[in-house]
This record gives sequence, structure tokens and C-alpha cells, in this order.
Amino acid sequence: MRLQPIERMPHAEALTFLAKQAELTPDADNCWLMFAMELRESRGMIGEVGMYIESGSKQTCDIGWSLNRAFCGQGYATEAAKWLIEFAFRESVACIASPRTQVHKILNPSA
Repeated sequence: MRLQPIERMPHAEALTFLAKQAELTPDADNCWLMFAMELRESRGMIGEVGMYIESGSKQTCDIGWSLNRAFCGQGYATEAAKWLIEFAFRESVACIASPRTQVHKILNPSA
């Protein structure tokens, strides 16, 4: 991936990572809580969405996503970001400090 250069993990390391992720909750500190993005029909993974929660900051977090290029521009990132915000907070307000075009389109698809 161009913006998130992640090297392929050995199988055992991936299993350890997934086991640790399965134990995390939104109450976790200083870590990324990640979720797979998958197609409903095939259950094939097309990306990931996650949030970073800093220690002592339970009302704010950073969110991010990576999406297979073949699925960009089809609303999947928007759906995943909205789901993540709803998951993390009952009521949320999203503010964009620097309205970069792609991020702005994902968070505000009607804009």
C-alpha cells in the first residue's frame, strides 16, 4: 500500500497479532483497535478500519483506514468510518482540521 507500507507477516506472528486484537476494547490505551472491512456477500476482506486511543483521552481518538484500491470510490470507507464512529461514541462530532480532498469526501460524501 502506498500510504501505509505494511510488510507481510509470518503466519505465527499474524495469529499472535489477531489474538491481541481480539482482547482489546475501546477502553484500551495507546493502541490501535482494528477491524477488518469485508464484503457482506463473499465475506472477503477488502481493507481495515481502526481507531487509536491515547492514554487518558476517552472522548477523542484518531481513526484511519486502508482499503484495497479496487474498492476505492464505492462508499466502503465512508460506511466503515461511520460504523467506527458509531461504535466508539454514542454521539459523535467529526471535525476535519485540514480538509484534504479524499478524507473530506469520505467523511462528507454529499459535499
